[in-house]
Amino acid sequence: NTALLASLIGSTVAGLSVVLWAWARVARKRQTVRIVWQPKATHLAQGLAHVLVYAYWATYHPPLREQFWLILAQIPFAYFLDIAFAWIRYGTYRMGFAPLPIVGSINLFLWMTDDWFAIQFLMVALAYISREWVVRKAEEISRHIFNPSALALVLVSLTLLLAGHTELARGQEIAVSLGKGPLCFESILLAGLVVQCLFPVVWTTMGAFISVVVFDFVWGSITGGTYFLDTTIPIAVFLGMTLLITDPVTGPASRRGKFLFGVLYGGSVIAIHALIWSTSDMPWATDETYFDKLLAVPLLNFFAPHIDGWAQRILPDVTSQKLSARAYRWAPIILWVGLYGAARDGLVDNPGRQVGHWAKVCGQNENVCDRFVAVWQSRCRGFDTDKMPPACRESARDVYRRGCDFGLPRECALLGQSLFRSPKSPDEKTRGRGLLVKACEGGLTSVCNDFANYLWKHEPTAVSLRRKLGRIACDRNDAEGCEILGVVLYETAKSSKDYHRASERLYRGCQKNRSLACSILAEMLLKGQFGKTSPERAWILLSDACKRKFEPACKRLKTLSPPKGRRRFSR
Repeated sequence: NTALLASLIGSTVAGLSVVLWAWARVARKRQTVRIVWQPKATHLAQGLAHVLVYAYWATYHPPLREQFWLILAQIPFAYFLDIAFAWIRYGTYRMGFAPLPIVGSINLFLWMTDDWFAIQFLMVALAYISREWVVRKAEEISRHIFNPSALALVLVSLTLLLAGHTELARGQEIAVSLGKGPLCFESILLAGLVVQCLFPVVWTTMGAFISVVVFDFVWGSITGGTYFLDTTIPIAVFLGMTLLITDPVTGPASRRGKFLFGVLYGGSVIAIHALIWSTSDMPWATDETYFDKLLAVPLLNFFAPHIDGWAQRILPDVTSQKLSARAYRWAPIILWVGLYGAARDGLVDNPGRQVGHWAKVCGQNENVCDRFVAVWQSRCRGFDTDKMPPACRESARDVYRRGCDFGLPRECALLGQSLFRSPKSPDEKTRGRGLLVKACEGGLTSVCNDFANYLWKHEPTAVSLRRKLGRIACDRNDAEGCEILGVVLYETAKSSKDYHRASERLYRGCQKNRSLACSILAEMLLKGQFGKTSPERAWILLSDACKRKFEPACKRLKTLSPPKGRRRFSR
C-alpha cells in the first residue's frame, strides 16, 4: 500500500529530523546532550500488561499478527520524540520503557486503515505533545494533566465522528476480535493485575466495574434485556476500565478518589453510548458506539483533583486505619478478583447473545426492540433465508418489517420476499408482490432479477410480471436483466419481428458473459429464427458458455457437428 509505505518512511524522516533539531538547538546553547539508562517500573509494568493482552488476542485473531509489524514501527518514532523533548527540556534523556505504554495503549483501542495510517503516527505525536506541554503544577512538581494515549485517541475519535468518517478507523474490528477465545476477559484481568499489584489503581477499575454492573442490573430489571446488547460489559469497555483509565499520574491520589473516578468513568461510558445511539440511525446505521469508552477520559483527567476532593466529602472511609500496609495493598485486589468471579457469567455467558432471547424481550417491551434488531443484524445478517439458524429465521420477518417502517428500501424488499414466498394468507402474498415490485422500480436492480428468477422457477405463468421486471433491470443496463427480458420475449415470440426483439436483449446479456443468453442466441442462429443462420457463430457461443461451466451449453454442443476446421468440444 503506497500510503502505508509513505507513512512509515515519513514518520522515520520526521522522527530523525526532530531529534536532529533538538540536538542542534541544545548545541547552540553550548550544552551537552546525554542519554542515560534509567527505566521506571511503572512503564515496564504497563508495557508487560499490554504484551499479555496482545499475545492472547493474536492467538485467536491471526490478522493481529500482521498488525504487530505496524505497531512495532511506531515505537522508534515514539523514542525519537521522547529523546527530542527530553533534550530540549532537560538536556538529558533518561532512557527506559516510557514509549511502550503510549504506543501499546493507542493500538489497543484504535487502528487506522492502511490508506490513513499516517494518523496512527499523528496520535503518537499528539500523545507526546500533551504529555510535555499540557501540565499542571502540584507541590512544585509538574505533571501532565491528561493520559497521553487517551487524549490522542479522543482527538482523532471526535474528528472521525464529527466528520462522519468512522470507517477510516478499524474500531469495530477491534471490538469484535477482542472477544474471541474462551478466556478473553481473563486475559485482560490478568494484564490489569500486573499493574494493580504494583500501584494502587485497582480502586479505579473496581469503581468503573461496579457502576456498569449495577446499572445493567437495574436496566435489565426494568426492560428485561442488557444495556450493551450481548454482555453486561463489552470487552473493549472492560479493557478501558482496566488499562486506559488506570494511569497513576492523571488520576486522583486517594483510594476514595480513585473509586469515584472509576464510577464516573462507568457512568460516562453509559451516557455516551446512549448519546451516540440516539443521535445516529441505530440500529440501521453503522454502529459507532465503540467510541463510548474513550471520549470522557480527558475530561475526567482534567477534573481529577476535584474528584479527589469530592470523594473525601461524599464517600465514607470504610477501611480501618488499623490495617497494615500489606492489607491495604492486597485486600482490594482480592476483593476485585472476587467481584469479577461473581459477575463473570454476565460477561461471557449472557443471554443477550441469543437472538431468541431478544425476540422474546422485544415482544414484551417495544422500547428495546432497537436492541433486538441490532443483535439480529450482527448474528443473522448475511445468511440465505433457507440457511438461517432457526431463531434468526423465525424473527426475520419482524426485523424486515421494522426496517421497512423505518424507510429502508432493502428491508422492504426482504419483507416482500418473505411475505410472497411464505404467505400466511392471500393478502400477505399480494402485499409481498407489491413490495418487491416497488423495490425493483425504486432502483434495487438485484431485487428485479431475483424476483423474476423466482417466478420463472415457481410461477412460470407470471410472464407479464417477469417481462416487466426484466425490462426495468435491462433499462438500467443490467446484463442479467437483459437476459431475463430476452428469455421472456423468446418464450412468447410468434414472428420474426418478435424473435429479433428477443435477440437484441439476449445479445446485450451475452456481451457480458450471461451464459443462458448466449445459449439461446446460439439456438436462434442454428434455427435462423431472426433471419440469420450461422452454425459456426452458434458453436462459438455454446463453446464459450460451456467453458464458463454452463452445463446445458455443454450438452447441446455434444449433439452438434463441429464446423469445418474445428475439433469436437470435449469436456
